[in-house]
This record gives sequence, C-alpha cells and structure tokens, in this order.
Amino acid sequence: MAITSQTMKIDLRPGRTLPVLYVSQNDSNLETLHFELYEATQPFQIPERVTNIYIYGCKESGEVFSLPCTWNGNTVSVDVTSVMTDTAGAVICELSLQVGLQSILGTGNFIIKVEKSPFVQAHVSTSSFAQITEALNTIQKYYMLSKSWAVGNTGVRTGENTNNSEFWCEQARIASYGGEYDEPTETMAFSAHPINEEVTNG
Repeated sequence: MAITSQTMKIDLRPGRTLPVLYVSQNDSNLETLHFELYEATQPFQIPERVTNIYIYGCKESGEVFSLPCTWNGNTVSVDVTSVMTDTAGAVICELSLQVGLQSILGTGNFIIKVEKSPFVQAHVSTSSFAQITEALNTIQKYYMLSKSWAVGNTGVRTGENTNNSEFWCEQARIASYGGEYDEPTETMAFSAHPINEEVTNG
C-alpha cells in the first residue's frame, strides 16, 4: 500500500537538533506532510491571531520556494508539490507562523532529505557542508530577530523587552481598561521592519 502522508514532530525551541524527514525523489504517491508543533514535550497550540503559515525551503542548488499551509490545533499540513521532491539532496526548511504581513510569531526548522531515485538521471551537487551550515545559521539568525520583535528577551536588540508585539499588546489592553501604559525606552520606527539588523547568536 502506497504511503500518501507523513508526520513529523517539530520542537519550536531554538537550538534544537533539526529533525529530518526522508522522502523519495519525485514520489507521486506522497500527497501531504503533517507537522505536529511542540515546545519541549508540550503541544504548542497555534494562537488564533495567526493569519498565515508558510514553509520556506532552500535546496542544495540554491533554489528556494515557499508553500502555504493549513493548520488545526497544534498540527500544520502542507500539500506535497514537485518543487519539494524533484531534486535529490537536503532541503533546509523553515515553518513560519505569521500574524499579518510583517509580524512573525514563531518559526520551526527541519530538513527534508530527498533520496535519489534510480530512475532519475544522476544529479551532481555543487554544494558543500559549509554552505548548508551557512544556511542553517541564517535561519537561526532570522528566527532570533523574529522572536525579538514578537516577544523580546533574546538579547539581539537594544530595548527589545519594551519594543515588541507582546509588550504593545499588553499596553493596549491596560489602556483599554483605563490604566496608564509605560512609555517606551526608545523610539520605534514603524515605517519599516529592520530585517537587515546584525544579530549575534548567543
């Protein structure tokens, strides 16, 4: 009986060993991938304010892709397309939970290992371990920056604990009940999201 779906558990905490999902090159039977989200051993319930979830992938050749997902509870699902399995090798992936067009609530990283099919012409990879490591470091860098803007407490931005989505949401809640909110400790530029900030992984 052909396997039409696979399920993977993803720990959303930073610094975890990346899980690996094995698929066959150009597998026409595989239709759906399911990702169960956790924080340590606890299921991560996707908040209602999440509006979009995407999977971003980077192949060894440097080709990149993005795929929209559906979700329910702590499970994210994506339809398998040819762009995911047409080339043998490792695909570095990021699952991104988004609120609106700018804010990223959280990310989870994993690897899809596309095993070479004997019926496909041999593919010569020009990538190296160093390139894959660089891709992983880039994913980690932007994960920490995204988390900094979402909830702070990462140490990658000055004043991030009073200049993040969670802080301003709490201030709005306090103000709505007639309370006084805290003034920010720094001026925040609302016109652009500074994705080019330098981040030091700690």
